[in-house]
Amino acid sequence: MNNRKRRYTLRIVALLMAAPVVVFTALLTLLYLPPVQHWAVERVTQVASAATGMNIHIGRIRLAFPLDLAIREVVVADEMYTDTLASIGELRTRVALWPLLRGQVEVEGISLSRIQAQTGRLIPAVGIDGQIAELRLSKGNIDLANQQVEVGALLMHEAEVAISLRQEEETPPDSTSPPAPWKIRLKRGELTDVNLQLQMPADTQALSASWTQLHTREAVIDLHTQAYSVNHLTLADGAFSFDNGRHHPTPAFDPDHMAISQIDLKADSLFYKGQEIRGIVHQLALWERSGFQLTHTEGEVRMDSTGLHIPLWRMQTPHSHLQAVGEIPWSSLKETGRASMKAQVEGHLAMADIQALMPVNDTLSQPQWTAPLTFQVALHGNMRRLQIDTLGVRMDSVAHLAASGEVCYPTNDKRRMAKDSLHNNLQELWTGADSSALHIPAGSRLDATIGADKTCYTATLSLHERKEGELIARGFYDTHSQEYALNARADSLPLHHFLPLSPLGHLTAQAHLAGQGTDPFASTTRLTARADIDSLQYVGHTITGVKLNASMKEHRAQMTLESLNPLLDMMAEANAHFVPDSLSATAVVDVRRADLYALQMAQVPLTASIRMEMRGESNLADSHTTRGAITDMTLLTPQGDFKPKNLYVEALTRPDTLYGVTFMVIAPEHPIIEANRDKIKNIDALDAYKEECAKKTEFERTQLVKEKTGLKIEGISGINPLTGKEVPIFISDYVMMGYGTGAIMAVPAHDQRDWEFAKKFGIEIIEVIKGGDIEKEAYTGDGEMVNSSFLNGYTNKKESIARVLEEIEKMGIGKAGVQYKMKDWAFNRQRYWGEPIPLVHCEKCGVVPVPYEELPLLLPEVEDFQPGTDGKSPLARIESFVNCTCPKCGAPAQRETDTMPQWAGSSWYFLRYCDPHNAEAFASKEALNYWMPVDWYNGGMEHVTRHLLYSRFWHQFLYDIGEVSCPEPYMKRTAQGMILGADGEKMSKSRGNVENPDEIIADIGADAFRMYEMFMGAFDQAIPWSTNGARGCRKFLDRVWRLQEMLVDGDQYSDELKVTVNQTIKKVSEDIEQMKFNTAIAQMMTMVNEVYAKGSLNHAEYKTLLLLLSPVSPHICEEIWEKQGYGAPVYTQPWPEYDENSLVRDEVEIAVQVNGKVKGKLMIPATLTRETAQEELPKLPQVQKIVDGRTIVKVVFVPGRLLNIVVK
Repeated sequence: MNNRKRRYTLRIVALLMAAPVVVFTALLTLLYLPPVQHWAVERVTQVASAATGMNIHIGRIRLAFPLDLAIREVVVADEMYTDTLASIGELRTRVALWPLLRGQVEVEGISLSRIQAQTGRLIPAVGIDGQIAELRLSKGNIDLANQQVEVGALLMHEAEVAISLRQEEETPPDSTSPPAPWKIRLKRGELTDVNLQLQMPADTQALSASWTQLHTREAVIDLHTQAYSVNHLTLADGAFSFDNGRHHPTPAFDPDHMAISQIDLKADSLFYKGQEIRGIVHQLALWERSGFQLTHTEGEVRMDSTGLHIPLWRMQTPHSHLQAVGEIPWSSLKETGRASMKAQVEGHLAMADIQALMPVNDTLSQPQWTAPLTFQVALHGNMRRLQIDTLGVRMDSVAHLAASGEVCYPTNDKRRMAKDSLHNNLQELWTGADSSALHIPAGSRLDATIGADKTCYTATLSLHERKEGELIARGFYDTHSQEYALNARADSLPLHHFLPLSPLGHLTAQAHLAGQGTDPFASTTRLTARADIDSLQYVGHTITGVKLNASMKEHRAQMTLESLNPLLDMMAEANAHFVPDSLSATAVVDVRRADLYALQMAQVPLTASIRMEMRGESNLADSHTTRGAITDMTLLTPQGDFKPKNLYVEALTRPDTLYGVTFMVIAPEHPIIEANRDKIKNIDALDAYKEECAKKTEFERTQLVKEKTGLKIEGISGINPLTGKEVPIFISDYVMMGYGTGAIMAVPAHDQRDWEFAKKFGIEIIEVIKGGDIEKEAYTGDGEMVNSSFLNGYTNKKESIARVLEEIEKMGIGKAGVQYKMKDWAFNRQRYWGEPIPLVHCEKCGVVPVPYEELPLLLPEVEDFQPGTDGKSPLARIESFVNCTCPKCGAPAQRETDTMPQWAGSSWYFLRYCDPHNAEAFASKEALNYWMPVDWYNGGMEHVTRHLLYSRFWHQFLYDIGEVSCPEPYMKRTAQGMILGADGEKMSKSRGNVENPDEIIADIGADAFRMYEMFMGAFDQAIPWSTNGARGCRKFLDRVWRLQEMLVDGDQYSDELKVTVNQTIKKVSEDIEQMKFNTAIAQMMTMVNEVYAKGSLNHAEYKTLLLLLSPVSPHICEEIWEKQGYGAPVYTQPWPEYDENSLVRDEVEIAVQVNGKVKGKLMIPATLTRETAQEELPKLPQVQKIVDGRTIVKVVFVPGRLLNIVVK
């Protein structure tokens, strides 16, 4: 019985143990059945599709015993089947079964065909689009335990892959995992017919690489140590291109647009790991689109943590070769390193390769020599001391250059020192458009010594032309301070040997240049330059006495050129003023005598004299003016003397308005009147008008607020250069000869003064810029060009100006320019009052200055201050003052009797305010440093071209001689306007238009007087007096006083006035800072009007109004403040501040019109848009009541102002 139970138990145990095996065997058997395989495929694809959100399809799968797998027609598409993301035509693999039991995977082979991929936006920052015809891996082994993969062979055929990188709005977080410790070995690789492309974001850069055959042997990828090696690599028929896309490619080698083809490469022992790189190249050949061809390259390179090692590197082209060796320890590149580098490069470069690699300038001809450039460079040392053993360049029959030297601390600006010498033997050398413009004579020698001391570099150059002459130059440049200097000297240098086509001969001259900085707009930039030509042979003549001087300091540049010789007797002077937002310049050329025939500038005997002047200004943006004159021209010929007419030139800032020119105005003194007296029919009337103008001051003539006067010239007219139409010419006193050419072309539609002139004299007004109503006034703004031929439709001012300038220059009638205005300053006066001029006149020595120790020169005490009848100064009658001895030779002499004008003292009086009690100097250095410059300097408008100009000139003179420490006298300068008489003329007793201030104060009070002076117009304008306007200011102050009757309690701004009060604080504060007193007062008047409309104001609102008004009318504000018991005086209170959040109203009141007539008022949200208002407001009951059932034809809404409903 027990045996039977035991046998039964054993059967049960055996059955239980066999069950899993049976089940596994059954399942495994089922997997080899096609129906089960299809069911499994469908289930797997369904789950994978649901998990990825994509549609995955497998056409067919076959699994044969033991593990032979074949999969066909694998397709991965997006959810809508609109784009195929990936597809594989067929995948085959065979895996050995028994090695799996040992933890190893042996793959006898993997084969994929017809692979395609198109990721679209699947991967956020990368797009992949490509196809591979065939990919096979054979004899693979995966050791799972040791994490190693070994592939016998990798074969890929016909692959095209394009990768595009995209810019993403957000950078995904870094999810990079640490390197997997896998090592992959590939015994043999063969990739044929491969094309790879890479496109950078926004199409900025593109790279491509392709090859016909790429073979590798024994390649290893170690992902754990990130080491990569290839024992042998061969590439055949390769190509590489790179396109930066920033500009068009140049014909020569362009690193931004490379196209390399015919690449053949053979290399061994390639290795890369971190800083360690090594490899041996047996052959490298390529061809670049520029024509450069590399036929052979061989060598070895090793780079590791210790340094760079190049045992030998050779490169060869069809015409050139290069060889390099070097040992460069990394420590030798550090100042602290002791190791020493050694490098040598030598070879020769053919001109064909140089031209292919370097850009070609089409304006220059190609060099004519064909000899190769042979060079050799050898150096050793480190960053403490680098020795240049050899630097040699030779071009047979052209030049031979040799240099050597040493550099200490070459990378350290504070410790760098260097001294190098260079010797250059020059042979026959020609260059130029016709092969003869520039010639370097044979036997010439160039020697140079170059040095460096920290940030300062020095050089000495000498050029010797055989034994006939030499040129020597020495200079330095400091990279830190930007200081520089150059001294050059030419001694009998035969220029005709270097410039065969030039008429120049031997030159003896010297030049000096020194300065700091190169930006003319920088205040620290300075320059002094001098050049003297002692002797210059010119077509059989010798030119001497030519001197050039130039300087620049504190934004100002000056240049003078003088020539004193029989061929050219002249003087030229130019001045320029550079500031960050403007440029002004003047130039004067005075040619007293020029023998144009001897200078080979004329084919017949001709001598000329001429004077040319040019003045210009520019704001470096859109305002440019230039005026010039060619005068005093005389031509001397064998046939007689000729004196051409003077020529005046003016270029306009806005030439795009030329189509609007309908008349011209010239100054009454213009020389064209005298030149055409016989043609002018009303010459007597013109002479009378000119005489009347001579009685007026310049200020009176140029006032804007005055009656326009003038006369039309009968007998001559002008021509509009663009339309060809005749335009009348007038004379008028508002045009001055001292400004520009004394003639203007008038565009009355767009210049108010021209408009007023045209209206008075009935001259045609042509609109050329839309935007205003020219029947009422001139329109001076921007807009669309009209009535202007090819300019019609332009709306951009810069574009229209550029277009018309292009046309003007094409027609040859003008060009762009700048305007510069400057008045001469007569410094001497024939009167007693004024500073004596410390000069002595000696018959032997000429004009001699009074010695410094005898200064200051004081005026003698006199009783009669009247000048003599001969017009001389009263000092001329005082013999004790006039007669003296010459400080230079001791002979009898006479003092200068003219005195300086009042500008000599008043131009710098404010400096004395800094230290008024100093008896040793006008002010101490400490006081000047503390007080200067003046924060804000204000003067009258009549002083703009006088005192305000001279004070700056005088201060800069004091700065140049070291008496003051700041280059500018004031930080800000303004000029207030002038109060004219009620008739619009300058107040004068002779005109009877003077207003007595005492009478005004007695009538309206001092506060109203002050207010009207600020309220009557813009601060910088001349405004006529108006008694009624002044009394209007008194009435406003009365209203401010009566506000006391409307006061209610409250220490916070009320809701009704909160916005108005804050707006008033903001505008008054800003306008006072900008000197816009009239608009500040107007805003306070607006606030008072709103208070009266409301019917009350609280104490907080009243106090703010008084504080804002107190700078204008202090007395009434102080009185109200005290009467209301507001505490300490007004002038001790802090200035009110506004709340940014209370500057805009939530609601605004608008007028409601029906057919243009106001029918009511409406409160609406301030932010209501035009579209919403036009649609919704007519639906409101109060608006419907006004419309009264009539049909609405049109609705017009002006935000914040009105609603106009057109009905019928």
